[in-house]
Amino acid sequence: MTAINRLTDDCLELILSNCGSCPIILCTLSQVCKRWRTVVHRPTMWRQLTLDKPSLFGGIYEKILTIPWLPVDSVRHLIVSKPLETQRHSHLYPLKGLSGLLSTGVCQLTTLRLCLSEIDSLIHQLLLQTLDSLDCRKIETWCALGPLDMPGLILTNSLLQQVTFQFSDVSGFTSILAKPLTTNDNKINKIRIVNLRDTDQVELTRLVTEMVLIQDQDVYDNSDYGNDTVNSNDLVSRWEAFESMQLDKYGWISQLPNLRHFSFGYCHSWPAAVWRNAVLPRCSILETLELYGWMRLNSPLRKKLLDNSYPQLSVQKHAEDAISSCFAELGDHLQTLKLVDFWASGSMKLPTPRYFRHIQQQQEQQQQTLSMSTTATTVATSSSTHRKKIILQYTSESFKKEESYADLMLNDIYDFIIHHRTHYEVSVQFDSIWEPHHQQWLEQRNEIK
Repeated sequence: MTAINRLTDDCLELILSNCGSCPIILCTLSQVCKRWRTVVHRPTMWRQLTLDKPSLFGGIYEKILTIPWLPVDSVRHLIVSKPLETQRHSHLYPLKGLSGLLSTGVCQLTTLRLCLSEIDSLIHQLLLQTLDSLDCRKIETWCALGPLDMPGLILTNSLLQQVTFQFSDVSGFTSILAKPLTTNDNKINKIRIVNLRDTDQVELTRLVTEMVLIQDQDVYDNSDYGNDTVNSNDLVSRWEAFESMQLDKYGWISQLPNLRHFSFGYCHSWPAAVWRNAVLPRCSILETLELYGWMRLNSPLRKKLLDNSYPQLSVQKHAEDAISSCFAELGDHLQTLKLVDFWASGSMKLPTPRYFRHIQQQQEQQQQTLSMSTTATTVATSSSTHRKKIILQYTSESFKKEESYADLMLNDIYDFIIHHRTHYEVSVQFDSIWEPHHQQWLEQRNEIK
């Protein structure tokens, strides 16, 4: 008797399951002998199914998976992937023949290197009725045929709980569909959308540039209005329209009552209206918040974008105040705040965690009983192991955008760190592009001290 025949069926299943979840591999293994065939046909061997060869879509895959005695209805996790495309983009062949087999069982769908059009088509083709997790990684933007329809995705998949859209690091522009979420009756508890580069950043830059030019030309001189007043009013109207459009795009965030983990990037184009009306209502219940790529909306050398006579166009101050309101609303549920390429400042203050408030109350009581010195130290030490985390990361992405203002950005970042390091576990990471400038800034700061 060979060594492998001494194994139990369960041990053999464990070994075969590590050979991969491609249906071709599974069918090949089943042809070795009767015993392997019996083991491979177990429903547990088909819990995960991987379709990673685009040339076989609509052909061999469908022929294999429609074999009557294969337990395809046992699939719970479906993985669909494509190899890296460097020259030409082609869409996957439809999988309509599998819709009836997979519709009632698959609860987790993972895609790799598919475009948004392919992901949307795949979901509609398979008619997945029990989908609760959608994980789309390295999304290609070769063919931006349409925007990302988050409200439509949430409405058509009532059991959906976790959604990840991770776009390719080197990708083109993609937008989010400006569409309202008509109901807050959903189960979404985790949203992660990263590396999404919205074309609205271009419009935002154009508007802010015009505002700065108007200020530089002193067109708001109270002694002279004329045509300049018309121009300013037109600019105000355009800015209000831009804010309204952005709120239409991201208003669905405020209608996710079960949201506990929220990651988004990039939020370069988010004005105050998005922070206040979309993000702020959910901040009190968040456990994890990750924000990528928020830079100042105007030159940091300007105290305000426009003077006090036109506060409606002080977009930088309004945005910073709105972000500060969001951070201040983060409740005791928060465990981790992660900011990547995010221009944080000392005015963005998180609340004191509950256990530190409890320590402060204990210390006040202990002062009255003259036993503060021993007990307070014990309490503080035991609570320090539960400190919540703030993670700051800065990459070449932010350095290229704000290289001329790097010193000012570092000043604001360290103001933020100093304010929070007492009550939070704060860590900051600079990549190889940032680090030389960071070290130089630290040396200059030490010399000043």
